[in-house]
Amino acid sequence: MTGLNRVLIARPLPCSPNDSVVRVYSGGRVAVRANCELDQSLTAWVPLLTPIAMARGCRLELDGEVAESALRAGRAAQAVLAGWYPGLHEIEVAATRVAEPGLPRADGVGAFFSGGVDSFYSLLEHADEITHLIFVSGFDIGLHKAGLTSRTLEAVREVAAASGKELVEIRTNLRRLSNRYLDWGRQYHGSALAGIAQLLSPHLGRVLVPATFADDHAWGSHRLLDPVWSSEVEVVHDLPVPRVQKLARVAESDLAMRWLRVCYSAGDSEYNCGHCEKCLRTMIALRALGRLSRAATLPHEIDPGLVRGLRLKGAGKVFAEENLAALRAMPHRDRGLERALATALRLAPWHAFVRRTVRRYESGRQRGRSFIVRCRAALSRRWRRVVDGRRGLLSRPDSS
Repeated sequence: MTGLNRVLIARPLPCSPNDSVVRVYSGGRVAVRANCELDQSLTAWVPLLTPIAMARGCRLELDGEVAESALRAGRAAQAVLAGWYPGLHEIEVAATRVAEPGLPRADGVGAFFSGGVDSFYSLLEHADEITHLIFVSGFDIGLHKAGLTSRTLEAVREVAAASGKELVEIRTNLRRLSNRYLDWGRQYHGSALAGIAQLLSPHLGRVLVPATFADDHAWGSHRLLDPVWSSEVEVVHDLPVPRVQKLARVAESDLAMRWLRVCYSAGDSEYNCGHCEKCLRTMIALRALGRLSRAATLPHEIDPGLVRGLRLKGAGKVFAEENLAALRAMPHRDRGLERALATALRLAPWHAFVRRTVRRYESGRQRGRSFIVRCRAALSRRWRRVVDGRRGLLSRPDSS
């Protein structure tokens, strides 16, 4: 990169007290809008923009006031991210004005809330300390899905009212910039949540980020990363708990079973599609717990064919293994569902191999007839191993 491309510059634009808007050169206008007053410094833009600058390998310059604690936190967070992801490089972050520690942190305690398993679990476990729920439009639900956003916001408002919590509603186009450089789930969403938390410093002193994994799976939101972003607002990563255990707690709540939303694949006219990997993973876990019939927002029957056809990878594979163990521990086991999920897990390496092969071909690394012949032979060998090993997995001795 040369010239301005070696520097990512962010300058604040005039806006209302409920907005935070910056012009990113060259990234366009990035805006955050809320139903309450936001911090008007550029402190929050340290976690929001640092990973993007790291992906570009360029210096980040913030043309405004930034808390000294945020710059210090950014250096620590960079060390974590660069250690996990080779494509992210530690960079210099500078501000035109550095603010010394000011007023004490606010008294409010917030929790990010999307209506999913993780956020409902955190709400139920920390109901006595949480004062605010935070819902962000434009993160897991795209801004183009106005219908789904409206229905989800209605549900979240119902949950906040029933729980006696104040609801903070956020809307942002941040992902239009971040998606150019970063994987949302794997690399960035924890930093994005930390940035939103800092914007709410006039109201909140501590913000809870619901945990995704029960282990130290490298992820965009993590117990080793989220707290590092603490500056004007303390960012807390909730305790990691296995997903089936979370669902056992969530399934006890009538409120959660009425409004649970887990789907990222739902169309604009849907709430949960009922057939994507996330919907099926939740339905299987609830089936293992004997609570699927309580879920008002999900189908009560599971098609083994859909489960068998899942192309599991990453988090989906981790949760599928948890679900298979839970199914095998049921007092009255569902053998058909077990076999379907075991098949999907067995085929996961095969699907991963196909994805890698397609990527190599499309990237032009190898071309020509010889490559196609090698691919066919490799696919044939891999398929034979899958078929030969499949019976062993499906006929695994029962633990009961």
